[in-house]
Amino acid sequence: MTAEHLKFRKDAPIALTDLWTKANAAFTNETKLRVAPRETRIFRASGTRELSQGLYLSEQTGSVNPAVDGVIRPQADPTIFRSSAAWSGTKGPGERPMYAGWGGARADSTPYGQTLRIAGVTYAAGIGILANSRLEVRNQGYRRLNAKVGVDDSAHDRTRSVTFMVYGDGKLLAKSKPMRWGQPAHALNADVAGVKLIELVARSTGGENEHLPVSWGDAALSSPVQPD
Repeated sequence: MTAEHLKFRKDAPIALTDLWTKANAAFTNETKLRVAPRETRIFRASGTRELSQGLYLSEQTGSVNPAVDGVIRPQADPTIFRSSAAWSGTKGPGERPMYAGWGGARADSTPYGQTLRIAGVTYAAGIGILANSRLEVRNQGYRRLNAKVGVDDSAHDRTRSVTFMVYGDGKLLAKSKPMRWGQPAHALNADVAGVKLIELVARSTGGENEHLPVSWGDAALSSPVQPD
């Protein structure tokens, strides 16, 4: 287990509580855990987050999902999972959480499993999805949504443009210019204070989208509302 897996700072201590035995432990950067055959271990982790005043959307798989009309082609299946690929070792990222099956949305990678990359700049955190898509994000009391958006470098379709939009409770809050493959990411920022449902929309001409993956790099909610 590494701090990077948990999106905690690697130079700060991380506390673990075993939810079965209630035993406490701590580590910095990385630690080793032994899991016996047929054993399941569950921990509660706390530490200093990479984002001190917010959360990456890829940390909130229960609050992010493609809308009913969010991914039309390829047809997605309603699966969310994450596992560790044996050939990469447990220090690797493992299989990314998938919000809607193959070709749907994925956390921290493109829909087809590549690293998020826009015009040569890589993003360790973010959401990858195909063009002509709509993601729904349930806002848990944050004021700002920020993302670096663009056509992912892995796209085979290098001619069509994609326009990115952020809606809050049905109202347009932010919009990018039309963007094509190879263009630098556009910083999309929206005020979402008081918004319950945020929609992340990527629209392009034509219905074919299998070859046009797009990236919401470093997509995050920040500035939590403080209780009175």
